[in-house]
Amino acid sequence: MECHGTRDSLRKSAQPTVAVIDSQSMRTGLAKSVKGIDGGKKIKGIKRHLAVDSNGFPLTIVISRANVHDSKGAIGLAIDTVCKYPTIRLLKADNGYRGPLVKKLERGIACGIGVCEIEFRHIGIQAD
Repeated sequence: MECHGTRDSLRKSAQPTVAVIDSQSMRTGLAKSVKGIDGGKKIKGIKRHLAVDSNGFPLTIVISRANVHDSKGAIGLAIDTVCKYPTIRLLKADNGYRGPLVKKLERGIACGIGVCEIEFRHIGIQAD
């Protein structure tokens, strides 16, 4: 999904330089679909790992089982995001993205990962 026209109208550069990453656990309705259990939220289903630009427009979406930890889901998400948008220099994330996996990832890609002390809950993505 390209948002060049919208970014231009907001007087932003055509390519983003910062992205915010987060995840959302979702219940799935199909009995035979691939799913796991997010123990922290008690949700049986899938997890959407998202990267959005500073305006909240989606850049990259990666789907996994709900039991995949945020720091593990960040690996594929960060690699996909930086490959699709090479101008991104910083990924911002909440506390769920701390730890050794994220530190290794930061060394492996040409992008910093800033873990914020606040949580980004309830700022954009609403479940249907």
